[in-house]
Amino acid sequence: MKNDFFYNRRILLIAPSFYSYNELIKNELELLGAKVYMVDERPSNNSLFKIILRIKASLVSKYIENYYDKIAKIYKDYELTDVFFINPEAVNEFCMKNLKMKIKNAKFTLYMWDSLKNKKHASLIFKYFDNLYSFDPNDVKEHSNLRLQPLFYNKNLLPTYTNNNYDISFFGSIHSDRLAILSQINSYHHIKSKIYIYSPSIILTVVKLLQQKKLSLYDYKRISHSKISFDEIKQDIENSKCILDIHHPDQNGLTMRTFEALGSCKKLITTNENICHYDFYNDTNILIIDRKNINVNSIENFLKKDFDSNQNSKILKYRIDNWLMEVLQ
Repeated sequence: MKNDFFYNRRILLIAPSFYSYNELIKNELELLGAKVYMVDERPSNNSLFKIILRIKASLVSKYIENYYDKIAKIYKDYELTDVFFINPEAVNEFCMKNLKMKIKNAKFTLYMWDSLKNKKHASLIFKYFDNLYSFDPNDVKEHSNLRLQPLFYNKNLLPTYTNNNYDISFFGSIHSDRLAILSQINSYHHIKSKIYIYSPSIILTVVKLLQQKKLSLYDYKRISHSKISFDEIKQDIENSKCILDIHHPDQNGLTMRTFEALGSCKKLITTNENICHYDFYNDTNILIIDRKNINVNSIENFLKKDFDSNQNSKILKYRIDNWLMEVLQ
């Protein structure tokens, strides 16, 4: 549905290709009535390029600057009202100066859905933005110009209260101690679980398995090297009573899975104790577990009770259309 808030807005969306969330944002902005042009934040998604970018960005800086110069030249005459950056990693100060010089009248907005620990150079370009947001409360505390804005959920994730074929489902990529936690939960055979864990390479899979105290062929078999589609995730969420969220230990912000679960009216089990500080938290629908000492009895008791929709009204403001109206105000 078109919204007067976005009427006559012409937005250049500069975002990474990440699980199609960039496409989701673009499509929703268009549904709301904006004209949207989208480019990838990185000039290449080649694995080697990403490695060089993260280890020694200066080796590819000229390549990045040429890429952004082309973007600036293409869109300088488009009469843009907004330039919306999401989770910048490649763009540097030279690129930002060029963009600001050529796209003069647009409002520049930045949103970080990763912690600055993982995007160490992002803070160097903060001064080029009119509005700055982050999902990470610790980063907001350390940077006075950042505003806290948690993540969002796809409004196509409709509430479902039936077809609970699984007690617990998990969908995510392999990192930190996720595999060990999943192995432990999966060992409780009376809890029916659906687990999808993604690894981008067999080498990384082998490294992660070797880091486990107990190696299991079953652990290897449930790791996938192909990405799951949103429709598959949506279907499995609908067929689950509860969604498991295992956040990265170095991150404090709430994951996308948190909002997708609650937006679908599914119970949530999470390792992120910071969730208790958010306006939608309640212990009827959300269980916080200790990643180092998982209490199966608390999980079993939590699963016995149904989702309470009366406790979930505040999650609506994190639906993607409402989220975009907040971030691009």
